Amino acid sequence: MGKIPKKLHYVWIGNGEKPEVFYKCLKSWQEKMPDYEIVEINESNFDLNFHLGKNRFLSECYNRKLWAYVADYARVHYLYKTGGIYMDIDMEIVKDFSELTQNENIDFFTGFESDDGIGMGLFGVSPQSKFLKEIMDFYEDEIWKSSLFTIPQVTKHILKSKFSCDLSKKEVKDDKNGIYIYPKESFYPFLPHEKFSESMITDKTYAIHWWNHSWKGSKPFLFLKTKHLKGIKKYLKKLGIYFQIIRDDLRNMK
Repeated sequence: MGKIPKKLHYVWIGNGEKPEVFYKCLKSWQEKMPDYEIVEINESNFDLNFHLGKNRFLSECYNRKLWAYVADYARVHYLYKTGGIYMDIDMEIVKDFSELTQNENIDFFTGFESDDGIGMGLFGVSPQSKFLKEIMDFYEDEIWKSSLFTIPQVTKHILKSKFSCDLSKKEVKDDKNGIYIYPKESFYPFLPHEKFSESMITDKTYAIHWWNHSWKGSKPFLFLKTKHLKGIKKYLKKLGIYFQIIRDDLRNMK
């Protein structure tokens, strides 16, 4: 554990065009936290080919062009080595939060995104974070035995199973393990289904997640929701998802 390096990281795999929201958010990072270095994690500084040969889940996601899950893996492995702060490209900073990073006993911090949900669109870690090591280990083996696949789901599982965090509270301060989870107003002042208004911003709000979610859709869930199943259970689950895809397509045609 130790102070978190003054670096803001985001992941961009591939040569696709970045969405407009990224440039709005990037400007806020530069303006609100000018003494932080901004690092793009991409194929030039993250050995994707090495990890594709090493990790089956990453390889399966990459082959299916599930870029959000490729980015999940990349952010965890990269920041484990360097430490620093990770930002989704649709995370806008409204106030400098350097004060949250300078606790010498900190290992990991993030925020609630709902009453019982953990957000990972913004998090900070010290180098060789023991918390991120647990997530890395999950991706190596347990992910094939578990129904979990999103990084907020995995994070919540690790917090409860490995660190015995009580997530029923609005805020978690675990000095023993160096884990701090801030109230949802800190980084997630509104939920995806809510309409944003300025009144949602308080003096305790540091960032806004704009919930861009350009990667969402039904088809990716065919692999992700059945990866841990076998035999007839896998077949029936896939069949149910196929019907969901057809229903969604028909709904979108209206």
